[in-house]
Amino acid sequence: EDQRRILREMPVYTQSGIHAYEHGELEQYRASNEANMACKKAIEGAIRDHYIGYCLNGKAAVAEVVNAFGIERTMYILANTVQQEDWDERFSHSNRDWAKTIPVHKNLDAWGEDRNSYLILNSHPGLIDLFVDAFREECCQKQEKSIKSSVLNKLQKQPTKNSPKISANKKEMAR
Repeated sequence: EDQRRILREMPVYTQSGIHAYEHGELEQYRASNEANMACKKAIEGAIRDHYIGYCLNGKAAVAEVVNAFGIERTMYILANTVQQEDWDERFSHSNRDWAKTIPVHKNLDAWGEDRNSYLILNSHPGLIDLFVDAFREECCQKQEKSIKSSVLNKLQKQPTKNSPKISANKKEMAR
């Protein structure tokens, strides 16, 4: 349970390995990469385990992964996969548009290859798309609703300014 909590709470390191080296953050970079690989394998396993009778129980699959790795890391792996394979028409336009909103920086190695390619999910793209749909419905929409409601609450708590109203009669007299 401690290991699960550590993985769930570990921040996602989104910068490149070069950036980590230059800023003395290689330890955080490596730990985050290990967690990313474990999350990738967990998503693939959840898709495999929850795809029964030509149907993906997306809600259960997403809950399993998010409970183990948190929303941010799961989102990062999903967005990376869809961004890296943006050419694949089996990903819906809405999921491709969503993925573009998630920052995933290139992580080039010494040969110019993007290390993020190791984080691309190896499940069928149609099933990944269903998983992304379920993830967005379960996690992203809830976050958006809570943000909107907190903004609405702040707006409702702001004091209203009472401005003096000029009556129609006074306007005519002022002319």
